[in-house]
Amino acid sequence: MDKKIKKEKFLIVNIILFSIVIAVIISIYLLDTTSKINQGSFRLNDLVTYSTVTIDEVDIYGNIIDEKNEPKVSDIGAKNFNVSQNNNITMYIAKDNEMTAKEIYINNIKLNYPKLTENMYIYIDELNKFNLNKKDIIVSLDKEEIDTQYVIRLNIDNSNCIKTANILKDKTEIKFDGTIFNLSNIKISDIQFKISFDLNILDVKGKLNICKFKLILPNELLIKNGISIIKEDVKNFPFKVK
Repeated sequence: MDKKIKKEKFLIVNIILFSIVIAVIISIYLLDTTSKINQGSFRLNDLVTYSTVTIDEVDIYGNIIDEKNEPKVSDIGAKNFNVSQNNNITMYIAKDNEMTAKEIYINNIKLNYPKLTENMYIYIDELNKFNLNKKDIIVSLDKEEIDTQYVIRLNIDNSNCIKTANILKDKTEIKFDGTIFNLSNIKISDIQFKISFDLNILDVKGKLNICKFKLILPNELLIKNGISIIKEDVKNFPFKVK
């Protein structure tokens, strides 16, 4: 009888201890706000993504037709186009009055390629494009300062995601915007992609401020309305100090 009682007490004690451990782990997880609180002297004030398309009319051989000699829809039975999907990410970053950035750059770029793609590029200006199929890309960002914040513009292009798309003239009115995907029976899932990267700000005191970004581009409004302008929730993008 004594052995049975001792065994039951031992079992009860173990259950209680196990329950306490589980409760502590859950409490730590729920109360841990370190991944949500902004640190350092910089913070994201605003984040806007702007998605559009670039459309070039081409001949049957895929050569771009000069706009000056571009035939009218009524002159031909069909038109052929190369379509590129363009995305602009504009970041407004506030800073303390006494703190300035010595260097701003992005790295750790990871991309889930869309179904329709030829080449994906990331860049600040047209003269310095980085093909995203390369590894360990580091993009230095321009520091445009307005009042007490930096304005950073980053571009990501899906170049020639559609080549020689054929649009019949009697199908519908052709608009040179994102609605052309509908005319080509392209779904948003065919051109949408996920991208993540680290935005790094090295301040004048030598501290590295890092903000991790994860975005899905473009929004389905591109296909529905022709363009997409989305204001992201900045609470999802806090800075950490390394």
